Amino acid sequence: MKGIKKSVVYRHLKKCHDDIGGYTGTDIVKLAQQLNVDRTTLSRSIEKWSEKDIRFSDIKYLGKRYIQITLDEILKIEHSLEDNPMMVKKYLLESTNANRIHNDMLPLLKTTFYEFVDKYFNSILNVDNIQYIWLKIKGVTLGCSICTKIYKKVLVHFFLTVVIYLLNEET
Repeated sequence: MKGIKKSVVYRHLKKCHDDIGGYTGTDIVKLAQQLNVDRTTLSRSIEKWSEKDIRFSDIKYLGKRYIQITLDEILKIEHSLEDNPMMVKKYLLESTNANRIHNDMLPLLKTTFYEFVDKYFNSILNVDNIQYIWLKIKGVTLGCSICTKIYKKVLVHFFLTVVIYLLNEET
């Protein structure tokens, strides 16, 4: 690309990757200002390079901004989601924010939290369909469409049985 030095961009993105595990939109904006180029042009160049150059494809894009989540919070969230991937995420967010407020930190925004959870499911679990997260975590592989239909019926029956049981317990 004319005007943008690929090696300079790579070094900057690699440093971001080494520091925080990837680069953000904010990193692109800052680099574009340093290189005196338009951020959109730089973003498009990075996209093209990541398709053709394996060095760029190994560097992860983390989103528009760096998410300020501590390592302890990440581990707690991951552990909670591994134990119960179908849990109501709102309760996990409330618990996380209660701990953050207790530790004199700003609470996480809903969008930030849900983006993190979505990225967790997409990257760590590599699941295309949210319905099958529970199966994936429990080690069940979906080999054929007939098996998928059977698993789905079994899960629906199981969850309905649990709901009926819980409703009977309340009365």
